Amino acid sequence: MFPAKKTLMAGVALIALAAPVLAEELRGRVTESFGSHVTIEDRGSRWLIRLPEGMAAPAEGSRIIADGRLEGRTLTADLVTVEPAPHGPRAEDRRDRVEDRGPRGRERAEDRLVPRVVTDLVAAATAPRLPGVTDLALRHRSRSGDLHWSGRLGSGQVRVVSAWDGSVTRVETDGAALPRPVIDRVLPLRLSGLEGADRLQSVTRAELRPRGEIVLRGLDAAGSELEIRYDRRGRLDRVERRLPLPGLDRAGVIARLEAARYTDIGWVGYGPRHVEAEATNPYGERVEVRLNREGQIDRERLLN
Repeated sequence: MFPAKKTLMAGVALIALAAPVLAEELRGRVTESFGSHVTIEDRGSRWLIRLPEGMAAPAEGSRIIADGRLEGRTLTADLVTVEPAPHGPRAEDRRDRVEDRGPRGRERAEDRLVPRVVTDLVAAATAPRLPGVTDLALRHRSRSGDLHWSGRLGSGQVRVVSAWDGSVTRVETDGAALPRPVIDRVLPLRLSGLEGADRLQSVTRAELRPRGEIVLRGLDAAGSELEIRYDRRGRLDRVERRLPLPGLDRAGVIARLEAARYTDIGWVGYGPRHVEAEATNPYGERVEVRLNREGQIDRERLLN
């Protein structure tokens, strides 16, 4: 429990998310920072702090005092003060330190320190708003910290990748054409200014990669799937025609998954040599299933 003003009752950690807004002061140690938000912890309680506009996120491990408006477990701060670092390691810092065991055995700090309720709070605060996209739900966080979402576009499925600041880096559908305003949210350049983009009658994927490269995917006038890549300056790099995997159209994928006792099959997306689908496995877990080019299930990952 955080030290707080005398008017704060001892049971503040149990306040429901729909609680009224309160003026409050919270203190704690920063356990994770992402864009304009940080999470803080003190004596087992965790809170989400929305930083004042323009303020850089304090370093993880530092202790802060945040004054602002408290609503549920989220405090919108008007003032944040970083306390001086203590001399020597604190017992709680030693207890919460996460050891880096390399890429195969790494235990991520956020997986230990950030509970599901905080992840959901942050997701609600940072979920991108895209024209025509509805029912957006957080699927998982990648190791790079990106947020992966599932949603709907009309009667079809859509996937979105965004950063903690709400910027969108990838949008793709399971066949429906992306609306132009959605494409414009992803690309740093106008679609009409990209050489060869007019070969696509409909765009089903728009992606801005970390180094600035652009990837477009969609259908040409003959109904064939094309992938067009551009360098960071928007110059045409290459065009690839993506051949369908035999027997693995949407109906074929659904039939194979249902034969393996998967249900509630949603998203079906295609890579160069594999298919990915979202479904509920026989144990009732929502998972992402990967099928190889022969239609065999070779991987299953639990979704958020």
